[in-house]
Amino acid sequence: MNEQYLETRQNLISVLLTYPTQASKVLSHNQKLLDRNFVELIEQVSTRMTANGNHQAANFLQDIASKIKRHFLSGILQVGKQTITASEIIPRLTKYKMLPQFLSEIIIDQAIAPLSCTPEEKAFALEQFKRQQQITEENELQTWCKHNNLTLSELETFALRPLKIQKFQQEKWGHRLESYFLERKEQLDQVSYSMIRFQDGGAAREIYHRLTEEEQSFAELAREHSQGAEAKNGGLIGPMPMDMPHPTIARMLKLSQPGQLWQPTQVGEWIVIVRLEKLIPAQLDDRMRWRLLHELFNNWLSKQLNQIKIDFSPQDQEVDNSLPSLPLSQNLLLTH
Repeated sequence: MNEQYLETRQNLISVLLTYPTQASKVLSHNQKLLDRNFVELIEQVSTRMTANGNHQAANFLQDIASKIKRHFLSGILQVGKQTITASEIIPRLTKYKMLPQFLSEIIIDQAIAPLSCTPEEKAFALEQFKRQQQITEENELQTWCKHNNLTLSELETFALRPLKIQKFQQEKWGHRLESYFLERKEQLDQVSYSMIRFQDGGAAREIYHRLTEEEQSFAELAREHSQGAEAKNGGLIGPMPMDMPHPTIARMLKLSQPGQLWQPTQVGEWIVIVRLEKLIPAQLDDRMRWRLLHELFNNWLSKQLNQIKIDFSPQDQEVDNSLPSLPLSQNLLLTH
């Protein structure tokens, strides 16, 4: 331990001894200083105090050390040679950009908590989970639970979670799927089209003329002359959602009939020749229903996340009455 580290922790021990009834609050406001080295320092000071006859203060510090181990250093994760404490988890989740996902799972758990499942649904969910994990024997299931630190009861909760999420989605948005589908239909329609693009207007007009005269097929001319990646596919693009093409191209396609050829048109830095191949209208089938439910669910989840205010500052806690108090007349500073 360097000199500054040691001095900071010694001062904290002095504060704890000076204000024993505020020990919990002092620890909460100094969580960044609470590590295993600090616990060892407290125990060393306690040993010296015992040797000097200050038994009450020594016992107080031993209880402080136990409290730190129990409440502030619990949930330690060992990764290789690195030790990660519970107090480090949130900063690390933030650093690795995983905090939104962590918060999302908490929000989801809170939302699905009131939902219940029938015995048949529980059995089905567990069997589905086993198939996904390729578990066929009971001992394999127990091994999986042990490897993932889950009890069999916790495994049931884990296996039921996807089903409960589906139930939540259906209960919350199932009644408005038809109207939402109509709102989104223009973007959900699929389209496939052919395109040849150029940077030279003269070349574009020449190829357009050859297309109208049917001298060569669109695919042949696209492979020979298109300056984009679509040349490899004979100019064919899609099927894709109608809202994916460039807005100018999307407007052209919406006004087209299959096979309709458009004159060379400026689109950004390119000059393009476009032909609609096929328009595939979206249908509200089972697959589309689940897609829209998932979309509504994700929109809702994003709004919930945006409403969360994260405060990393330590919060005041109630004084832990389990810690012994030193009479103010016996407040003791460190003995060197």
